[in-house]
Amino acid sequence: MKSLRTNITAALMIAVVFAGGCKKEADAFKSMLDGKEVIYPGRMQQAAIETGNKRVELSWFPSTDPSIRKHRIFWNNGQDSLDTESKVTDPSQRQRIVINGVNEGTQTFAIYSFDDLGNRSTRMELANIRVYGDVYRSELSNRASSGTSLNAGKLVTHWFTPDTVNMKTDVMYTSTMGAAKTLELGPDEETLELPDWKPGTMVYYRSFYRPYSASIDTFGVTYRDSLEYIYPYEGNYTAVGTRYNYSADGTLAGSVAINLAKQLGKTNTRLAYESDDIANLANYANSKMTLTIHPENNTIDVSGYISGTNPITNHPTAGKSYFDPATGQLVLRYKYTNADGSFRLMEEVWTK
Repeated sequence: MKSLRTNITAALMIAVVFAGGCKKEADAFKSMLDGKEVIYPGRMQQAAIETGNKRVELSWFPSTDPSIRKHRIFWNNGQDSLDTESKVTDPSQRQRIVINGVNEGTQTFAIYSFDDLGNRSTRMELANIRVYGDVYRSELSNRASSGTSLNAGKLVTHWFTPDTVNMKTDVMYTSTMGAAKTLELGPDEETLELPDWKPGTMVYYRSFYRPYSASIDTFGVTYRDSLEYIYPYEGNYTAVGTRYNYSADGTLAGSVAINLAKQLGKTNTRLAYESDDIANLANYANSKMTLTIHPENNTIDVSGYISGTNPITNHPTAGKSYFDPATGQLVLRYKYTNADGSFRLMEEVWTK
């Protein structure tokens, strides 16, 4: 019986010592926290981020914790921060904020929630977020054009398939009334008609892209490209008409019907075109006819030579040659003179 009392007494003493030790440890922990209870406010939910031109849009579903008053966002290795009030209380509605002035490159965003007593939530992190800017823009290039054509006198521009992130291409030109105009070419369109383009004037274009489909910004290429040498007159034609033969004294010596395939090609001179097929002389040796277009009135000057020396000039009496924008035809009236003084007057209509 004595032994039993001794054991109970010993157990009670151990319990007291253990309880005292626990109390001292708890007191020590409280002293480390300055006697305050640790409170972690609720964090935002499903935070997401979309990026753009040196800026980002951060969004989230709010916490159901009613004590949340603001959020603090850190980026740029913690050197930059921004506070935003907690404005959305409906947990089914996203709160959004746009942060400007973010450095281009890869960023990590750390987000904390704060309650009305200043308690801070645990960290929420969005890592390896790419922000775009001047470097990305400098890598962009305009959508490539595959050429131009005429459709009933209207200029049609043709385009290769763009990158998948292409949003649009602005095509800028001068109208027949002299006004500056811009038409928009969509990424899925392969042609764009400029119905009132003034022949001979410049056509410029500039493309716009997004880094990815949900990006909050669209980036324009830093420069314009041009369809500087537009050759809507270039191509293959069939010429029909009449060649009138005159002797050196001006006497009409007969005529010949013309029905000849012609080829008209570009030159290094803007709005000047050349053909080796003259009158009904197909590819006559050392011969060249040049058509110079005047887009302000669609008239054409004809010049060149036969056999290297015999000149080709405008028709002296039948009026100026011209381009018909309604049909796309070339109506040509010209003269060439032979070495013996005899000459030929030509009246032709060229049709593509």
